[in-house]
Amino acid sequence: MHGNHPPVHPAQCLAAILCGTLAFAAQAADGGYTVRKELPSAFHADMEPLRDWYWLRHEQERISWEFPLLRDHDDRSVDFCLEARSSNAVDGGSGHGAYLHVEIRTGETRQNYITTLTLTNRVDIITDSDSQGVGHASDGCVRIRSAGMGLQRAPFTVTITYPEGNPSAVRGDSAYIVYTVPRR
Repeated sequence: MHGNHPPVHPAQCLAAILCGTLAFAAQAADGGYTVRKELPSAFHADMEPLRDWYWLRHEQERISWEFPLLRDHDDRSVDFCLEARSSNAVDGGSGHGAYLHVEIRTGETRQNYITTLTLTNRVDIITDSDSQGVGHASDGCVRIRSAGMGLQRAPFTVTITYPEGNPSAVRGDSAYIVYTVPRR
């Protein structure tokens, strides 16, 4: 069938083939995995909340979340993520980040994994005086090398502690785990 179609330049054909090939390669490069997000099943804090936030200010304070087993987890790495608040003081200024110690404990293998999570404040305006909570939002994720920990076989606990520096605050719904499962 002949019609009034504009002529096709060879570069257009090459571009179409190349785009299709790149899309196929990108799909294959992920190894056939699906990403999942897991929310905690329980929350515990060693301190009383201040305006619905639990502030880590002292070394002995601990906050923990229990997570259910990660169904179908491929025993590769997982990311522990926090949506938090950080400042130079509980009633402090804006733009301050923080560091937290993170420990993952499993009852299944009795293994612990300890690392540091960096909370990044997205506000570039840094003040030290009370900003009434404006500019305190911060977040961060840390990769957990979970091979052999049994996170797909039993619940596990993630605990954060205050190492030093700027205080940070979280709530029960601040934490989540991101992990992969093989596609079926």
